[in-house]
Amino acid sequence: MDDKIIAFIKQRQEQGISLLLGQYGGLMKLIIRKYIAGRPQEIEECMADTIIAIWYHIDDFDASKNSLKNWVAAITKFKAIDVLRKLERQQQTTELSEQLPTTTKEVFDWESLLTELPLQERQIFQQYYFEGKATKEIATQHDAKESWVHNKLSRSRKKLKTLFIRDEV
Repeated sequence: MDDKIIAFIKQRQEQGISLLLGQYGGLMKLIIRKYIAGRPQEIEECMADTIIAIWYHIDDFDASKNSLKNWVAAITKFKAIDVLRKLERQQQTTELSEQLPTTTKEVFDWESLLTELPLQERQIFQQYYFEGKATKEIATQHDAKESWVHNKLSRSRKKLKTLFIRDEV
């Protein structure tokens, strides 16, 4: 039966999919349900994705290394895991968006916070973050090394973080 399934799918005959589902459809659904329980729409989508993967990658199947049953089971498992990861990412994104405020009542005033920095550090910070200048360009302008600019930026960020936290509390 496996040889028939493989031959039909390699010839791109839909009868191969019917035979595949008849022979291994139950196993495929069982594997998918193990990973994606209680979500019928996602189960069906995963089943369809698995069938498509088998259809397009049947030439990768090597009977000397594995049985068709094990090969189909492995593809099904990995497709189910992919769907599970996708669902988890969507859930995390939804949770994060629910935690974010829908409207901001106040706009943060960078200028007042930046005035707390020494003039040179403020200029370097503004050139790098607001004007988008490269550190090499800023270093040349101040007749200094690039590492000096990175150091100034790092110190400025630390100072601003301290000031920001102080103002928030």
